[in-house]
Amino acid sequence: MNKSCSNPDCTVAQTGKCLLNHSLDACPSLVETVSASTPPAFGLPPVLAAPDSNVRLPPSLALDRDLAERLASKRPCTQVGILGLPASGKTAALVSLYLLVAKGLLEGFDFRNSLSLMALEKLSRGARRWDTTSLPDQLTAHTEIADNRTAGYLHLRLHSTRHGFDLDLLLPDLPGEWTKSLIDTNRTDRLAFLKSCSAIWLFVDGRKLHDNATKQHALHRCEMVLRRLKAYLGQIVPTITVVATHKDYGQLTSSIFDPLLGLAGELGIDVRIHQIASFAQEHSTTVAGEGIAELIDGLCLSVGDQRWFEAERSGCSRSIGDYRGGEV
Repeated sequence: MNKSCSNPDCTVAQTGKCLLNHSLDACPSLVETVSASTPPAFGLPPVLAAPDSNVRLPPSLALDRDLAERLASKRPCTQVGILGLPASGKTAALVSLYLLVAKGLLEGFDFRNSLSLMALEKLSRGARRWDTTSLPDQLTAHTEIADNRTAGYLHLRLHSTRHGFDLDLLLPDLPGEWTKSLIDTNRTDRLAFLKSCSAIWLFVDGRKLHDNATKQHALHRCEMVLRRLKAYLGQIVPTITVVATHKDYGQLTSSIFDPLLGLAGELGIDVRIHQIASFAQEHSTTVAGEGIAELIDGLCLSVGDQRWFEAERSGCSRSIGDYRGGEV
């Protein structure tokens, strides 16, 4: 409440003292007014509610399964299964993708959002490394999301300027030992997420395909992955792109992949070959990041080709079409 006086010469409002030396309680000319900044008790409620003391900003680390499912329930997402032996170039490709997006150099795409920006930043700085003595047995649980050594989903929302829609990517960051155990012991229990993937990228070290001493072994390991995936996924196997890395070491001839494509035909799997150079050697004619934009563009599937997370916990297998027309 503010104090004022009906006497125009009184300065009680400024000095707090009556001009006629009356006490403030006894002055007959003194009036009390309501401050404009203080609403009366019967006035409007506060514009904003008191903030919750527990409110926290999103952690921006790798998404766990629950968070990824929550995102996929709100808007169509493109989940990619990323496989590849250790040192095949999976992490380098993710880092290259992030750096291209960060610099606005991913041709045909504009950055829209990321719910895992901190995880991508750690990846690009080499801070996210696998502890091979205690590898995770599953995609990160919610309570473990702060651990940068656990597997989880990296999220990027990109706008395709060519296709005219946003693409929400969920890219699992997995250790190469998972693919190795799939080949060697047929361990598939932690690869259940592949059943709800729109596409699978199988990374292979392109340098090994240039060397005659290692080429056949590298191709054989790829063939084993195709056989394992066919046996595990059954009739519904998404398109598999064999991503040959280190294109800066030289362009591979298409005939190298003929045995692999022949096996894919026998298994009834759609397999494509794609070469990338996540980074480039000095004096190489290949540009760093070459082939990454085309790899992403291959994910811009037509309506109906997308699949949402399957309800694995309820014991049923269900998928729903992707509706591009509406924004959720």
